[in-house]
Amino acid sequence: MMGQPRIIPAISPRPVRRLGVVVDPANGHILTNNHVIDGAVVIEVVLADGRLLNGRLVGRDIGSDLAVVEVAERGLRGIEVGNSDNVRVGDVVLAIGNPFGLEGTATMGIVGASMRSDIGHEAFEDFFQIDAVINPGNSGAHSSIRRASSSESIQRRRACRQCRIGFAIPINMAGTIKPNWIRHGRMRRGALGLIVEDLTLERAASLMSGTNRGAIVKAVVPGSPAALAGIQPGAIVTEIAGKPVRGASELKRAS
Repeated sequence: MMGQPRIIPAISPRPVRRLGVVVDPANGHILTNNHVIDGAVVIEVVLADGRLLNGRLVGRDIGSDLAVVEVAERGLRGIEVGNSDNVRVGDVVLAIGNPFGLEGTATMGIVGASMRSDIGHEAFEDFFQIDAVINPGNSGAHSSIRRASSSESIQRRRACRQCRIGFAIPINMAGTIKPNWIRHGRMRRGALGLIVEDLTLERAASLMSGTNRGAIVKAVVPGSPAALAGIQPGAIVTEIAGKPVRGASELKRAS
C-alpha cells in the first residue's frame, strides 16, 4: 500500500510529484491520470525504495483522464487489480496517496454512488462517488474498495474544497482502454452514428413508451452503423450489451 511510485513530470524548474500504480509488473506499466503527465517533456518515476527510473509514455486518453507510463525495470511490486463491476454503494473505500507531499497517506470512507456522469470533468465519465478525503497530490493513486483486497478504482479529483465528495475512475475502464494504448498509443473509439438526448419523464409519458429511463434518438448519421442497423429517429435505447442505459451519457459511454 505504501509502495506506489511517484511520477515527476519534468516541465518546470520545480517538478511536481504525483502518483501512479504498478498494474503490470511484467511489462513495467504504471497507471496514472492523464493530467498528471500532461505537458511533460521528461517523466521520472521514483519508487518507494528511492530508486529513480526514467519513464516513457505508452499512451494517454484525454477523454477518460487516464495514462500509462512504462519503465525499463521489470518485476516491480504491483497491485492486485480487482473487478470494479463488483463494487456496491456502501462499500468501504481507502484512498491512498501523496496529499500535499505527505507520502503514504490513507483516508477512509464509503462508496456513495456509482455510474456518476454529467459531472463536467471528462468527456467519458463513469465515476464512483466516494467520501474518503482526496486532496492535491492524490491524483493517480489508487482507491482500495474493501469487498476484496484489491484496487478497483483510480482517484480522479475532489468535487470541491469544502465538501467530502470525490470521484474515482473504475479500474475496468482502464482495462478496456489499455490494449488500445499499447497498440496505437491512444484510445480509438467507435461511433454508432446516433445523436441522442435523455428520455425525460414528460417525454416518456407523451410517447407511452412503457419506460421512463433511457436515451431517445434525435437523429441518425447516414451511412453509420446505426443507420445500417435500421435504427430510426424516435427510437428509445434502454440497454446495450446487457448493460442498462439510463440516459444519453450512458449510451455514449457504453458504445
